[in-house]
Amino acid sequence: MRNAINKSSPQPARRRGFTFIEVMFAVMILGFGVIMIAAMLPVAVRQTQNTRETNAGSAIVESGFHQLEAIWGSYDAVGRSPLLSGGLPATNRLNSQLK
Repeated sequence: MRNAINKSSPQPARRRGFTFIEVMFAVMILGFGVIMIAAMLPVAVRQTQNTRETNAGSAIVESGFHQLEAIWGSYDAVGRSPLLSGGLPATNRLNSQLK
């Protein structure tokens, strides 16, 4: 009798997988992410170029300071040289004003 009841009221088959709407939402979200990453790419390239130029400029200035240091000797933070008695004229005026 039990088998007869089960056969007379069949259960709906369980479906597995995703619906079309779920797939479409997933594709839209992934597409939005790809578009956002693609939009950031030119900004990142421009920033990388700016960083390279800044680093190159800093290297050139540092090289110039090293060359000047080799010629004139080392300077402290206020521009006084141990080789030259007075240092730079502008710092001499500043130092005399601070005393």
